[in-house]
Amino acid sequence: MKNKLYELFIRYGTAAGMVLVLMLLAVIAGWSLYSGSGAAYASDRLPPEHFTSKTVPFYLVCSTPTEMRDTLLEVHSEIAIVAGWLDTGNQWLLYVSEDNSTMSFVVHKLDGEACIIWSGNSAENNAFVPNPDPQWPSDVLTETTPEEGWNQ
Repeated sequence: MKNKLYELFIRYGTAAGMVLVLMLLAVIAGWSLYSGSGAAYASDRLPPEHFTSKTVPFYLVCSTPTEMRDTLLEVHSEIAIVAGWLDTGNQWLLYVSEDNSTMSFVVHKLDGEACIIWSGNSAENNAFVPNPDPQWPSDVLTETTPEEGWNQ
């Protein structure tokens, strides 16, 4: 019996060793997701308890960033007027038509794909209306009554 086990180990030792290494790497990867900075990162982005979570069908229209820009300009006369870059490496852009009748919210993902997340028309030409006087609370611990307008 001992010789048979030895023969199996010699014959399949490399494969068995690879399986053990892969299992060990999987355990380490799983552990780091739940105990290290990954868990803190994910828990910082959980919604408050009073928010509701929904799973909904979501249709995305995607292409390359260049094709997206050109199509929005040629078909809808939209250009990017506001952008942001997030710590994840993703970029977002808000495209608006010159007459303010249409808008498209586009996300550029790290994999080189640009996707329209939201778009629409405004019969009243209010597709983009910037807040003329944004007011952030000076102290988040102080309760303030929102003023009329944007911050209510």
